[in-house]
Amino acid sequence: MHIFTSVTSNYIPKARVLAKSIKTFHPDAHITLALSDSIPSWIGKGQKEEPFDAILPIEDLQIPSLKSWLFKHTLVEMCTAIKPLVFQHILNTTDAEYVLYFDPDIAVFSPLDSLVESFARGSILLTPHQITPESHNQAIVDNEICSLKHGVFNLGFLGIKRSLEALAFLEWWGKRLLDYCYDDIAGGLFTDQRWID
Repeated sequence: MHIFTSVTSNYIPKARVLAKSIKTFHPDAHITLALSDSIPSWIGKGQKEEPFDAILPIEDLQIPSLKSWLFKHTLVEMCTAIKPLVFQHILNTTDAEYVLYFDPDIAVFSPLDSLVESFARGSILLTPHQITPESHNQAIVDNEICSLKHGVFNLGFLGIKRSLEALAFLEWWGKRLLDYCYDDIAGGLFTDQRWID
């Protein structure tokens, strides 16, 4: 099981909680910390051991003109824009059959087996923000109109199974996010999510 999260250094403590919660149920899971920041000198110090199996610095993702690219993005935009590149990196450098992404502020409270079983029905696992229509005006504004602004799917989780369809999706999505991963709702964008609509 290959799993990753994407952070800057200030979110490493949250990513540790995520990784430890996954290891509770899947001790053999391979967890990668994708880091859009310099590797801090303190990582691993004061801990018995880090719960990450690998740290992938942004420099290893071969982003063209990296310094100017970083300058154009907020922290959230950076961390979301690299997600397809990290999926590709893991699929290109390992024999992973599938890769799961979780936002760093998530904790896992049960085994992830049902997610893996879902790959029998598809190559890309997504979580919609909602599946039931609202009936009250305030709920429509809070939920349905919010989804129109931010995207139909919540990309705090995304699963990819190695397949031609998924690899083509990652190629397309990765190119879009390199140039158009911004929090610009008025301009029709919300980081990586609106592209998935």
